[in-house]
Amino acid sequence: MKQTKWIFPQHNPEQISTCAAQTGLSETAVRILFNRGIDTPEAITRFLSYENFNDPMQLPGMKQAVEQINLAINAGEKIAVYGDYDVDGITSTYVVCHYLRSVGAQVTYYIPDRAEEGYGLNCNALDTLKSQGIGMVITVDVGITAVEEAAHAKQIGLTLVITDHHSLKEELPDAPAVVNPKIPSDQCAFRELAGVGVAFKLVCALSGNSPEIFWRYCDITAIGTIADMVPLIDENRYIVCRGLEKLRDTQNIGIRTLLEVAGLANREITASTIGFGLSPRLNAAGRLGNARDSVELLFTDNPEQAHTLAVELDKENRTRQSQEHAILKEAQAMIVAQGLQHDGVIVVAGHGWHHGVIGIVSSRITEAYYKPSIVISVDESGNGKGSGRSVQGFNLFAALNVCSKHLTKFGGHEMAAGLSLHQDDIDAFRIAINHHAAPLLTEEILTPKLYPDDTIAIQDVNLKTIDSLKFIEPCGVGNRSPLFCIRNAKIRTIRNVTNGKHVFLTVEQNGYTAELPAFGMMDAFSLFSVGDMVDVVGALSTNTYGGVTRPQFIIRDFKPAESLRLTRDQVGCAYRFFRVNGSGSYTLSSLKQHLISSGLSCAPFHIQLCMDVMKELGFIDYKKSSELFAVTIQHGFGDKTSLEQSKTFMRFNRERKPQ
Repeated sequence: MKQTKWIFPQHNPEQISTCAAQTGLSETAVRILFNRGIDTPEAITRFLSYENFNDPMQLPGMKQAVEQINLAINAGEKIAVYGDYDVDGITSTYVVCHYLRSVGAQVTYYIPDRAEEGYGLNCNALDTLKSQGIGMVITVDVGITAVEEAAHAKQIGLTLVITDHHSLKEELPDAPAVVNPKIPSDQCAFRELAGVGVAFKLVCALSGNSPEIFWRYCDITAIGTIADMVPLIDENRYIVCRGLEKLRDTQNIGIRTLLEVAGLANREITASTIGFGLSPRLNAAGRLGNARDSVELLFTDNPEQAHTLAVELDKENRTRQSQEHAILKEAQAMIVAQGLQHDGVIVVAGHGWHHGVIGIVSSRITEAYYKPSIVISVDESGNGKGSGRSVQGFNLFAALNVCSKHLTKFGGHEMAAGLSLHQDDIDAFRIAINHHAAPLLTEEILTPKLYPDDTIAIQDVNLKTIDSLKFIEPCGVGNRSPLFCIRNAKIRTIRNVTNGKHVFLTVEQNGYTAELPAFGMMDAFSLFSVGDMVDVVGALSTNTYGGVTRPQFIIRDFKPAESLRLTRDQVGCAYRFFRVNGSGSYTLSSLKQHLISSGLSCAPFHIQLCMDVMKELGFIDYKKSSELFAVTIQHGFGDKTSLEQSKTFMRFNRERKPQ
């Protein structure tokens, strides 16, 4: 993966100072808000108050949905809520089903089996529901692309009410009511609701926008909203803020028990607690089998049943983690063996992979290569089900739409999508999506980026600073946790933990020291030694151990400090080494020894910088594994060029003039 680019947003200092004075916030706090586009006193006031819940009747199709559902309730029709098997779908199912039962409706729910039925509405399920006497089906978190299924429902006499939030195709399903904030409308003020957000607004609309109904379901709605990774801005921010408030003293026995089983009962309930603690466990049942256990956990009033279900979900989550690790390992081996890492969009397929896990595997592959990826599981009949994740700037849903002739089914968002196809079409699909992506995936898009909000001194990494930043919460997609940069820190110690996966770095700056955790970054720090100067970017948090809470700065990325310099002689010496020795695998120590034997000072990071310079100049290509460099000499080796053509050299050149 390419080196991460750090982008420090620039703002007018006078504007920052003026806004700080007008709002009573610190300049750092104002800068954080400016970085998120909240750049006027009025916008800041709105953000801090977070009172923002639009009339649910403004959603496209909501009026028709309320009319149809009230007609069914008054007629005593049997209603089925048809959901999805992820947390968004599970919570949506609970919210609508629980509300309808509370007003006396005859209602059941249906969630398709991931393995047997796959995602979305299907005609067999509609036939089954019809045979059970169901007269109305209300979809939640699914249905917006179900054109054929909607036609089938109409044909067999089912009234279909669709509520969804996924991206639209050219044709909408023909149903008596279709509710989706993405349907073009002048009235809809916010279009980024999760599926459960749409379901939540449906029950609010059915209740006449009752504050009691809002409070009754905002906690469960917050869980689904966080889990589905929609932007935590505007209405979503309001829903999550209120929901987290309620969750801190939740009366839902299932959620309370799951928090206990997960070891989170005595922890502060935040968006991170939900995203990394509750969501994976609620997701586990739907990923590996049927999501019914998760839905029943939300419904149950029986403590014993709640405990049994919570323990089972926790167990299934551990099984999911094991399967994820095994599939990821196999997929990564296939990517390397087939050279798929060189494609713009990585499409990897395997037989028998559990398709409840492939979405997470795709996320890991995209994270590793910083490229869009699609992981496909092929069954015994040759049918493939895929899940994809993208990078910012590449619309995966639009790409699938372009390549739809190779697919039997697809749906999703710009950043995540699912699909079905036959194994015979996988190669053609891979070629088609890469052909589409080639002109779109620019170097800029394929360069990972971090956006530090401000610099911070080690002495300011304290509980007071952390407490002053709580105004920005809840954090997530669209409202990321603040990032800070510590510059020119001297490494005092490097301590490896957890079988060498993680690193704890003790650094010093201006007489102050701090120990900074860098999770999963042991290999990256192999190029650094005690005494080296580094710049680090990370997030502030707290760590409570033994009843004592301490401040923590978690490293997200690091680089040699800007104060470090690389000389022409060092690059020239490395160049001559490869001119003599050619392509091959070289240890860090052998390269370092060559520079030292030539009379040049050399730290491990100088080797890395020399390699980067020569790669940028087209002399070599290399891959690094721990302390081993696998180097391939390129055709351009030896061509006349200037070191000034290398961005890395210009950044670290000792002889450059101060700017």
